Amino acid sequence: ISERSERGHFGGRQVQVARGPAATGPWGPFALLDVPGFRHRTRGLNFYFAAAMTNPADASSLVALFPIRDDGVAIVGLGVSCDGVAFSRLAVLANSTDAGDLRSADHPADGVL
Repeated sequence: ISERSERGHFGGRQVQVARGPAATGPWGPFALLDVPGFRHRTRGLNFYFAAAMTNPADASSLVALFPIRDDGVAIVGLGVSCDGVAFSRLAVLANSTDAGDLRSADHPADGVL
């Protein structure tokens, strides 16, 4: 299960995740995603959400798209994970544009792969 975490006014949006043994829970505490190259801070870094799904190349892992705005850079990043918490360093799938107010203009939809 994942949810967006607001870490400050005008910036600091990040994705958090909770683990559970089954789709019905019980759920553990929320924790911020671990993505190399992006450190958690209160301003500048904005992970809007993770459009995650089973990796079509390896069903034991996940693939996710992340719309990100970080210190003037706006991208749609692609990462993989074996546990849904720790992700690989993101590959830049597409450059985006800064929509103002620390926001990215592009927001991928789940199921695009």
